[in-house]
Amino acid sequence: MTAEYFTVEPIAHVVGGRTEPTDDYWGGSRAILRIDGERFTPAATQGLDEFSHLEIVFRFHLTDPTDLHLGARRRETTPSGPR
Repeated sequence: MTAEYFTVEPIAHVVGGRTEPTDDYWGGSRAILRIDGERFTPAATQGLDEFSHLEIVFRFHLTDPTDLHLGARRRETTPSGPR
């Protein structure tokens, strides 16, 4: 199979939520998305509140690459139950 590549250009940045670049235990985290105001007007998010949820794709750019888990991981239990 031939490798395919694509470029992703961010339209917003996640602000707040975490103080350490770890990939587990995000259940109680809260953050905001700061949308690029130079490219998008408030009209870009008009009606967004009518959706039940959003899917946000983000990059863990501060995580140590040697800490990545590329294989199967064990199921973890959080205070709200298994995930």
